[in-house]
Amino acid sequence: ERVNAALDGPRGNWLELLDADLENLRAALSWFHERSDYEALQSIAGSLGHYWLDRGLLSEMRTWLERSLESGATGAHHALVLTRLSGVNYVQGRYEDARTNAEEALAEARSMGDLASVQRAMAHLANALEAEGSVEESWDLERQGAEIARRLKGEHPRMLLVALINLGYSAINRGTLEDAVRFSEEAVALAQELGESVYGAAARSNLALALVELGRIEDAADVGATALAAAIDASDPLLATNC
Repeated sequence: ERVNAALDGPRGNWLELLDADLENLRAALSWFHERSDYEALQSIAGSLGHYWLDRGLLSEMRTWLERSLESGATGAHHALVLTRLSGVNYVQGRYEDARTNAEEALAEARSMGDLASVQRAMAHLANALEAEGSVEESWDLERQGAEIARRLKGEHPRMLLVALINLGYSAINRGTLEDAVRFSEEAVALAQELGESVYGAAARSNLALALVELGRIEDAADVGATALAAAIDASDPLLATNC
């Protein structure tokens, strides 16, 4: 749980620490599952969401999230598990499932009055809606979520970074290119502040695309080349392809 909170800020070496303890974490997940301790299972599975996504362990992520929901029990970590499941469904192209998960998570987070959980669920719901073609509904949710993220920046700076990247990408899809440049440039600056090279590359990729659409080809080439170098250095082939 401490690592989960830390991964909302500067990453440091947290991912490497989880790499080193991965077999212990798997053993713990299995132990709690065998004993039907679903509250503990949801806590660990939900907390590992950032890690599994960043390491590309999507099938493992889905397996443990779904197992943690088997009993139908709800608790302090239930909304987080639903949000994480929405995320893996989105990445794997299961947009309807991603939307359903995020809608449930958002309703639960609002009932708890947990702003950070509300913001995460909003972001995942917006992603799913945009993928399904509901661009304006998605945009409204992203703007609301970004405002919450600004309020929570002191505690969750990475949350704002992701919100800004999403806004930049969505603005391109809406054709509001000046918005795309503004949000993407803010995301690049925040990524530099946090030392987030991969997310900085994602922000620059969006910025380069907006600049191309605006006819600023040389600027786009410079930004895109910087993004590509960072993506290759991070061994992220999907991001490198986008860049």
